[in-house]
Amino acid sequence: MTVTVCTIHIVSIKDHESEIPEEQTEKFAFEVSAAKRDVLEWVTRYINNKMNERNVSEFKVECKFLK
Repeated sequence: MTVTVCTIHIVSIKDHESEIPEEQTEKFAFEVSAAKRDVLEWVTRYINNKMNERNVSEFKVECKFLK
């Protein structure tokens, strides 16, 4: 079964005193039956939660859907 895969890369500063950036890259797989809109909503919630947890300075999202 082929799935939709999204890669999310986030750069944030966890410790405000040292200002050392922390990079995190994660891949998430969604069932092929997942609607693009549902995937987008999930990714948006995920990034929003990360922004509430940390001082996010950069993020990139790449999702590959079936044609």
